[in-house]
Amino acid sequence: LTGCSSSSNRTNLVAFLQPTVAAVHDIPSNPFVMDVSTATATTLPKTKEGTGLSLNNPFTGVHLSRDGQTVVFTMADGNAANCTDGFYQPLDNNDYVGCSQIYTVPLKGIGTVTPTQITTDTNVDHFSAVFSPDETMIVAGVVNYNNVATSVYELVTIPIATKVETFIAPAGMTTDLAYVETPNLTPDNSQIVFDGRNAAHTLQGIWITANSAGSTPTQLTNVLGNFSDYNASLSVDGTKFLFERDNGGNYNIYELPIAGEIGTTAGGTVAKPLTTDNKSGQAQYTRDYIVVNSFATSAANVDGKTYLYRINRDGTGQVSLTDSPTIDSFWDWYDF
Repeated sequence: LTGCSSSSNRTNLVAFLQPTVAAVHDIPSNPFVMDVSTATATTLPKTKEGTGLSLNNPFTGVHLSRDGQTVVFTMADGNAANCTDGFYQPLDNNDYVGCSQIYTVPLKGIGTVTPTQITTDTNVDHFSAVFSPDETMIVAGVVNYNNVATSVYELVTIPIATKVETFIAPAGMTTDLAYVETPNLTPDNSQIVFDGRNAAHTLQGIWITANSAGSTPTQLTNVLGNFSDYNASLSVDGTKFLFERDNGGNYNIYELPIAGEIGTTAGGTVAKPLTTDNKSGQAQYTRDYIVVNSFATSAANVDGKTYLYRINRDGTGQVSLTDSPTIDSFWDWYDF
């Protein structure tokens, strides 16, 4: 599971995907936007994505800007000549073709405004794309097949005005055992919070690194290697973050100040648990709530489906938002 790190923190809207085939966590998926304060969802029609985007191209992720006005999504570009060395092509009965690219479109323009294609790489898959807090940049995780000899998993930052990509392979995280994903830009765009693993740690943690190529990351969680930590989700003011912690197969959402757990004597003593169902993974802040993506545990659940629920900022007041026993709800297919 992964966090939608820079979603609409100034509203109670959240974007998410649901597969078109029941009982299969799969692509293609349909995108939705929900007001979590009222639990009403509006479909973003795949049939109106805009000129040049094949209707059969699967979404791989969808997020909102913090003001809830703009959608950023990742979707296969449908070009069979692209990403031929990729991990994900062909996939799912050839639904996924080409590279996963980044697009943006005004929320109110869905169906009438052609999305803007931000990336056009022919050998790079993009996932977990989110806006910066000031909405001038996009940050994403990439699988860069141009660098198979060094680092396949990298981060990328892209000023929306120029669409020029800066690929970032944090130092010490460029071996076959290492990877980086689910990034968040800090409010001044100078640093990136992400989850990843370097060669020195067999388990995963949350890290922070400078927004520059070749930067040296600092580990914020799991410094003792007791857990596996995933899916950082930064608050709108950059002072704290949510993350998913795997503690012996029990998955829950925790919250930490941006300083992390560095210096603590037992990894986790500072982290505040917000869920206790042991099945929670992706999480993100909205204006008034935290939205969690959880593995359903009811008897009606089919094949470990996932659903969305909201909680108050202190972890209380759980309210189900989606609860289909046969259809997943999530916001990033790649990091699910």
